[in-house]
Amino acid sequence: MFYGWWVRRVMIVGGSGHASCVVDAAQAGSTLEVVAVVDDGAAGSAGGASTSTVLGVPVVGGTDAVAPWWSEGRIDGVVIGVGDNHTRLVVAERLARTVPGLAFVAVVHPTASVAASARIGDGAVVLAGASIGPQAAIDVHALLGAQANLDHDATMAAGSSLGPGALTGGTVSIGRAAAVAMGAIVRHGLTIGDDSVLGAGAVLTRSLPDRVVAWGSPAEVMRTRQPGDRYL
Repeated sequence: MFYGWWVRRVMIVGGSGHASCVVDAAQAGSTLEVVAVVDDGAAGSAGGASTSTVLGVPVVGGTDAVAPWWSEGRIDGVVIGVGDNHTRLVVAERLARTVPGLAFVAVVHPTASVAASARIGDGAVVLAGASIGPQAAIDVHALLGAQANLDHDATMAAGSSLGPGALTGGTVSIGRAAAVAMGAIVRHGLTIGDDSVLGAGAVLTRSLPDRVVAWGSPAEVMRTRQPGDRYL
């Protein structure tokens, strides 16, 4: 992860409620300035600026605005402010292919607790009150919701997420684009497979394979899912 003493100008990609959380986290610190939001679903997104804002930050168009803002040096990087894990990765990978050299910037709310030995990937987002333990690692475009806890030596793969108030024990492994919903608890040492979902308030006592949905206490697998399917 890259740090500098100067303020970095960032663009948020996405205009949903989750995007407002990302804008808030970035604005709460002193190292990032959110200068623009882009949203393909916003009015005026196809080729022109919109009059809408996200927490006072102007929505300047759709994702086609990323390339010119980057090439003209108006931003120092982008953050994908999309809550759905699969979609967040798809958008990030498309922009990485189509905008040469584009930088992705991690956002960490200043109230989050991050161990000195923890690692945070580019484009990851850590919201207010979240905690990352010693030698834990979150990969690119992963998301820790408010008050979520990733304990020591645990890992989160690219695009995965811990919802608000979710808790893991140590050495847990969360797969690519997997989602642990709000208030869920994951016992130490377990694995959650790629694209799997653990429902809100669930208590996981045994590992989950790839591409399943589980909930309950103790959590049980309820169905299979494919990347991009609804969570529950």
